[in-house]
Amino acid sequence: MTHRPRRRTRRLAVLAAALAGLAGPAAAQERFTCHLDPDRSRPVSKVVGGQPAPPGAFPWQVSLQNLRLPGTTPFEQHYCGGSLIGAEWVLTAAHCFFSSETGERVVYEEDLTIWRGSVDLEGDGRAYPVARIYPHERYDPRTLDNDIALIRLAEPVSGARGAYAPLPSSPQVARQFAYDRACTAVTGWG
Repeated sequence: MTHRPRRRTRRLAVLAAALAGLAGPAAAQERFTCHLDPDRSRPVSKVVGGQPAPPGAFPWQVSLQNLRLPGTTPFEQHYCGGSLIGAEWVLTAAHCFFSSETGERVVYEEDLTIWRGSVDLEGDGRAYPVARIYPHERYDPRTLDNDIALIRLAEPVSGARGAYAPLPSSPQVARQFAYDRACTAVTGWG
């Protein structure tokens, strides 16, 4: 009997997470199940589980692809996620560009492409070159304080009209934090 190797695939997953103080979009709450632990007295700090995202459900989700990693496919070069917030802008974590051991910057613009347009890293999608990476000027790799960065793409994303992450305005943020133990959709490739 011969064993066939299992096909490796990494699909965008949606995690309906119980995060104290955060209320997710109504559409995400309707499509995905949220499980709250009634005995939990503290916010959940980890997200586990999830389900595959339907194609097109979260068009703002992108994959950061490190071209220095071994391999030649988006699956092999994926190392961080981000959110498309404008035709030329991606919001991500600053720690994606720094060594966890030394705290030094290790990923630069020439090392990076942004993959968008598919829930499957082995499916259809398109790579976009990066013009500039802007880690928060006070990012601290030891504490992860200010762990946020912006990426400016070298060209606008095609077909992205209306496909940006729904970032809240200040009054919306205040209303979101008024809820306790609400559900939100968290996306990523895990």
